Amino acid sequence: MALIEEVRRIAPFCLVTARSREEVLALPPIPHDALIGENGCVIYEAEELDAEWDALMAPAQPVLDRVWRDAGLVVERKLRGFAFHLSRNGFGDAEVAELQRRLPAELTSRFSTNDRGRFLEVFPAVGGKDRAVQRVAARYGVGLADTAAMGDDTNDLDMLGVCGFPLTNAEGKPAVQELVRARGGYVSPSAGHAAAQDLLRRVLEWVGRAGGDLCPAPP
Repeated sequence: MALIEEVRRIAPFCLVTARSREEVLALPPIPHDALIGENGCVIYEAEELDAEWDALMAPAQPVLDRVWRDAGLVVERKLRGFAFHLSRNGFGDAEVAELQRRLPAELTSRFSTNDRGRFLEVFPAVGGKDRAVQRVAARYGVGLADTAAMGDDTNDLDMLGVCGFPLTNAEGKPAVQELVRARGGYVSPSAGHAAAQDLLRRVLEWVGRAGGDLCPAPP
């Protein structure tokens, strides 16, 4: 936590996750200035939902609801999307590919993995971690080139592909590590808590080389 607070003294710290806000609140608390949840489809600053961003997601909700009903599968509902637990639904590669093929144009999907298994996340195509990070960065008056991002799963690829300094760890998926290296980022040789500490120290070093405080307070 001390390293996170050190980062927050010079730049805002944003949590970015496929999880819903309720799922994040159920975890051990991590200090942060903003929360991007549900693969970029919800944004919170402090306790407040970004209503303007949510309004961009809302038109896809009837389509989401229809796909959810028609699928007849076990899903985890979120504010602006849902997740299929692949093993619980008995989904193999062929079933997943067919489900993705049938998604309407208003929706997109990404895979995510956590301690409960592997999921196919379905959410509005206008969302995404990359677009949400860009919106939050703009609130602080900076471009994407002045952002650092950490991720280890394939649903982080969009975000890692647009930030200024991408980072991952030894547990990062092969495609994630490949992208980070190709973009001149940093792959920690560590995993778990040690990797988090290593990555935060690298961010602090990068901010120092970039000239100090990258992100002023939002207007």
